[in-house]
Amino acid sequence: MVRSKPQRAYSARWPVAIAVAAIVVAGLLASVAANENWAADPITGCAVWTPSANEGEIVSWSGGCVDDKASGPGVLVWMHGGRLVARYQGTLSGGKAEGFGDLHFLEPEGYVHYIGEFKGGMLHGKGQAILPGGASFEGEFRADKPHGAGTYEGADGSFYQCEYVNGKRQGTGAALDAEGGYYRGDFKDGLRSGTGTLIDEDGNVYTGPFEQGEPNGTGIWELVDGSVYEGMVKDGKAEGSGTFTSANGDVYVGSFVDNKPSGTFTVTTTNGATVVQIWRDGERIE
Repeated sequence: MVRSKPQRAYSARWPVAIAVAAIVVAGLLASVAANENWAADPITGCAVWTPSANEGEIVSWSGGCVDDKASGPGVLVWMHGGRLVARYQGTLSGGKAEGFGDLHFLEPEGYVHYIGEFKGGMLHGKGQAILPGGASFEGEFRADKPHGAGTYEGADGSFYQCEYVNGKRQGTGAALDAEGGYYRGDFKDGLRSGTGTLIDEDGNVYTGPFEQGEPNGTGIWELVDGSVYEGMVKDGKAEGSGTFTSANGDVYVGSFVDNKPSGTFTVTTTNGATVVQIWRDGERIE
C-alpha cells in the first residue's frame, strides 16, 4: 500500500517568470521616483534621463531636441568604459522613452532585449522581453513589471500562462516545469494558492487546495498504478485522516503520518469483508 503512494512533497519549482521584471527594473530605463539623473550628449548637448549617471558614462542621441531634452524618434546609445551598456531605438518625450521602442541593455548574464511599449521611461503596455540564455516573457507591463496577461517560456522547456499583478502571478493560470510537471489552477502572490490540479512528472494527479505553492488541505491523489488517496494532505504528502483505495479495490480508512499509514485502520476488501489492522511507520504490525 505504501509504495503506491507519493513518497515526497511536490515543490514549487516553477522558474520565476517575474525575474524578467527584476532585470527590467535594474535596466537603464527603469523609473526613479526621486533624484532623477540626466546625461547630455556631448556633441548636441541634448539631455536624456538615466537611472545610473555613472562617472564616465557617455550617451549619444540621434533624434530631435526640445527644451534641451531628447524628443521624437531616434536612437539612444549608452557607453561606459568603452563598452556598450544599452541601445534604445524608438521615441523619447522630454528625455524619456515614450511609445513603442526596441531596447537592448547589459546585465551580468548578457544582454536583455525588450521590444514593446514605454511610458515615462518605464516598460508600460504590451511587450516582449528576451533574457540571456533564451527565456522570454511576452505580455502586458505596468511600471516596469508584468501586469495583466502574460506568457513565460523558459529555455529549459518550462512554461507559464497566467495573469500578473505587479510582477507576481495572480488568478487562474497554467504552468509546466522543466521536468514535465503540469499545474492548472489558482495563483496568489506568485505561488500556487487556491484550488488547482497538479500532474507530476511521474503522471500522478492531485486535485484540491494549494497553499504556499504546495498541495495542502483535503484533496485527492490519483496514482498511476490505479490507486487513489483521498483525505488530508500537507506539503504534498498524506498527513492526517484519509482513505486509500488500492489498485485491487481494497479500501483503507485511517490516519497517515508523513505519507505513511500509522495507527488503526478499517479495511474493507473487495469481497465485502471488513477487518481491523494496526500500522506503524508504514508497516503493518497486526
